[in-house]
Amino acid sequence: MQNWLSILETSFIIYQLNPYFRNFNKRITKATKLYFYDTGLVCSLLRINNLDALENYFQKGGLFENFIINEICKGYFNLGQRPPAYYWNDSKGHEIDLVLDLGGRLLPIEIKSGRTFSPDYFKNMDWWRQIVDLPLADSLVVYGGDQDWEMGSGNC
Repeated sequence: MQNWLSILETSFIIYQLNPYFRNFNKRITKATKLYFYDTGLVCSLLRINNLDALENYFQKGGLFENFIINEICKGYFNLGQRPPAYYWNDSKGHEIDLVLDLGGRLLPIEIKSGRTFSPDYFKNMDWWRQIVDLPLADSLVVYGGDQDWEMGSGNC
């Protein structure tokens, strides 16, 4: 299995996102997560050929997450930099989809494919804040809708 993963990585078909696990006294997941460089290729392999098929696909959220992480990483690659990208997941199921290590500051990003905004999207951010003592302003939620939201003092 590792040989196939190595071939796919060398061919720039997949990449592995490492977990962020420094400075935490919690039980966390330390396995890497696999992502595809080209979500269009993934959709083609899954025979998702139109928007209706994508909307009804049971792992649409995973595809959306993969796409957003790719776009963020491309921004770093275009600047000639290696993306400081990680994910975080503890043993109780709390997960942050993307953590950017900005050199002395961590930026957690939650990615949700839903078209309607929900304050529940910040649930894992609240857990994250308790652990790393980051203010809520230092976190982002990317969702599939088209309205901008700003959370502060517990209000939308």
